Amino acid sequence: MPLRAHRDNGPVNIKLKDDKINQGNFRAVLAYRARADGNLKQMLRGEGQRNKYISPGIQNDIAASGKAIIDDIVCRINKAKAFSILADETADISISIGVKYYDCIEKVILAIIIVQHLFSYGLPLSKSLQSKNIDVIAALHQACNLTTVLEKMRAAADLEFKKLFRKVQNLASDHDVDIQLPRLVNKQCHGANPKVNDLEEYYRITVFMLFFDSFLRTLMERFQAHRNLFSGFSSLLPPSHEKLQTWTDGLDSLITYYEQDDMLEGKTALQAKFHLWYQTIETDFVKNKICLPSNSVEALTRCN
Repeated sequence: MPLRAHRDNGPVNIKLKDDKINQGNFRAVLAYRARADGNLKQMLRGEGQRNKYISPGIQNDIAASGKAIIDDIVCRINKAKAFSILADETADISISIGVKYYDCIEKVILAIIIVQHLFSYGLPLSKSLQSKNIDVIAALHQACNLTTVLEKMRAAADLEFKKLFRKVQNLASDHDVDIQLPRLVNKQCHGANPKVNDLEEYYRITVFMLFFDSFLRTLMERFQAHRNLFSGFSSLLPPSHEKLQTWTDGLDSLITYYEQDDMLEGKTALQAKFHLWYQTIETDFVKNKICLPSNSVEALTRCN
């Protein structure tokens, strides 16, 4: 994105209605910010012309420094032992590219083994959540069971990581990678610095435990913390005919959760609509021999 334009010297024009001259993106951003920032506005409108750092020469220096930063990043990526590229395209055909590189290949190998191990436990739940005829309650039970299994693994983390670390060492040996203990210091404020001398213990504390706890915490936040809410959503779809009489049990928790939403019509009105919807489904099934909707899309087409 270019910084400069054909009228990019002199005072910055802050007033939007008077902004008929192309000042360039750099000065336009300053003007936009100054409309809400009193200190910046005072600085731009204050006395002096050589103390504002907005001259064409300064803009050229900023553009040059940007290229220097990019060159430095490219140099680091080229020297890295492993890197990945992520490209994200939008509807206006613009594209942003992100690059993540690693200068510590042993941590890459360790991360691959840990992710493969833990995500294999979450794979059945992931498939259930992506199925067309998803059963929310069944998926919730799966998440609870997965959480229980992981909590047991967490309690035996020493033994669990010992098996994984053997795989890490074998994979590192196959690729001629020497896993070493990084340099430790007496005081460290911005990085992992456990007082250990054992290689396996160091990576168990600094990598395995951190990722394991994050994975477990995410499961609990996304599923167990909203158990009643999920049960309420499942009440919007009828179960089998044998359970049709108890279908409405989870509705109250769902209404209570959303009762502060201004778009809702009130608890009484929602209960009335739901009972009418229940009667429609029951009539269609019993008298008209129409099958119960098996997913939200089918239910939506029959709800009017």
